[in-house]
Amino acid sequence: MNKIIFLPLTLALSASLPAGTTAYWRLEEGVVGNDIDAALDSSVNGLNQNGKGGSPTYSSNVPGAFIYDPVTSSTVANTLSMSSLAPNSRIHTANSDALNTSFTFEMFIQIKGEPQAYHNYANRIGANADKWQIDFDHGAKGSFGRPRVRMDTPEGDNTNYTTAQAGWNNLPSDRRIWVDSAEPYDGASPPVYGDAADWSAVGDGTNDNLAWRHLAMTFNQDSQEVSLYLDYELAATRTLVDTDGSGYVHPDAGIRFGKSGGGEYEMYVDEGRYSDNVLTPNQFLVAVNVPEPSTTALWFLGGALLLRRRR
Repeated sequence: MNKIIFLPLTLALSASLPAGTTAYWRLEEGVVGNDIDAALDSSVNGLNQNGKGGSPTYSSNVPGAFIYDPVTSSTVANTLSMSSLAPNSRIHTANSDALNTSFTFEMFIQIKGEPQAYHNYANRIGANADKWQIDFDHGAKGSFGRPRVRMDTPEGDNTNYTTAQAGWNNLPSDRRIWVDSAEPYDGASPPVYGDAADWSAVGDGTNDNLAWRHLAMTFNQDSQEVSLYLDYELAATRTLVDTDGSGYVHPDAGIRFGKSGGGEYEMYVDEGRYSDNVLTPNQFLVAVNVPEPSTTALWFLGGALLLRRRR
């Protein structure tokens, strides 16, 4: 069970959003079990859902009963998320020039099952070779059980240009995301893989770590630096190649998030937010269970924001 973090309460079902929020899909407008057909953007830009893949539905499984936004110092009730059980179950959002800035995209995600090879869980893909995506790498020994960011640019400088949490033996035990082992994870001792040729071949085909995780990617279009964060800690950072000095070309498309891939494993996504600047970890959304109406903010700034159970 996750620790309960007490935060100052400014409770409202509809909180004012900062100018830096380009789009925010809270997934709060439906009924448990119903299809997600009209997810709303809570920002002023109106980048609402305009399509979907598979059969995304509303679920009552959420990362926390409340979502705290450090940018606005506000807390909102959180009752619903997206269930992406069926293959390719995701929502598609409207496109806008408002997305063509430096940005931060963040979301909460929970995996209950075994993804096949590479699946991506959020992306913006243009008609040409331009795209960014947050995905999951389950392809081989050296890269099992880690989130990644992939960037591609039209001129060919960056093709399958990935930024990822270090893999295999370099992956710290508490950073092994969505792993499988022969013995159930008891919440205290990380699974042990030894010299197995492929972590995915070890165990019974189900995940041991069922915690909700917070994923975020940031991109600075001036420096062309892209970074990936897992649970409020920097996982990796990298700068795009730009041999001709043309700068970054933003994909001409909306955003898709949810499951982009086959397999009927349980997967849940909540609180997708796109900000028009590079946020720092202490500005990312936080899921909490019992907000404390207090003037003291018991949240931590620094290299890591300790908001989940440490194992």
